Amino acid sequence: MIFSYNNASEFSNGRCPESKSLTFNKSISYITAPCIDVNERKSFTFSMWIYLKFTTKDKFPTFYSDIRGSGRRNGFILAVPEDKAIRVIVIIGGDPKEILKSNEKLQLNTWTHFAITFNEDTDDLSLYVEGKKQEGASVWQGIDYFKRLGEPICTIGNKPEFRADTNHQLYGSVMDLYILSTAPDDIVDLLRGTFMFICMN
Repeated sequence: MIFSYNNASEFSNGRCPESKSLTFNKSISYITAPCIDVNERKSFTFSMWIYLKFTTKDKFPTFYSDIRGSGRRNGFILAVPEDKAIRVIVIIGGDPKEILKSNEKLQLNTWTHFAITFNEDTDDLSLYVEGKKQEGASVWQGIDYFKRLGEPICTIGNKPEFRADTNHQLYGSVMDLYILSTAPDDIVDLLRGTFMFICMN
């Protein structure tokens, strides 16, 4: 995968001995990243380890965003607001709509594994926290309209319009990001378990 960094993002110690993570600790820090293919309704898996330092009232720290269209007013974000529950939020014409929310909450200053999968055979969009499938998190409301809005700009750490809006700045670290074009039933356990094993050896 190819990433583009800005000057405010940096590498720091990761969750495993001698590993590194990407850290966001300033008001404008982000990277551009590969995009999840949401246009063709094909299966995908998005997997990442997250270390969240803190949250702030009325703000939405964003660890992944896909923004597209005129004025960058459409797309979706994966965010962790003040209550520390992960949200999938679709944005249409600048208006955010929450479509999924985890029942498990992230612990501050702790590495947590997160994944989201879409199964094209069942149309299920599912959230996983620490390998646990979240209750009520298997509803797909469709975002096929995205393909009419042009090519996306995908970022980690903040939304692309960060200079005008710092309400989505993530303060913390991420590592072991995988975006796969498949979603078998055991994929989350495989991704999480593989890296837990690596850290113990």
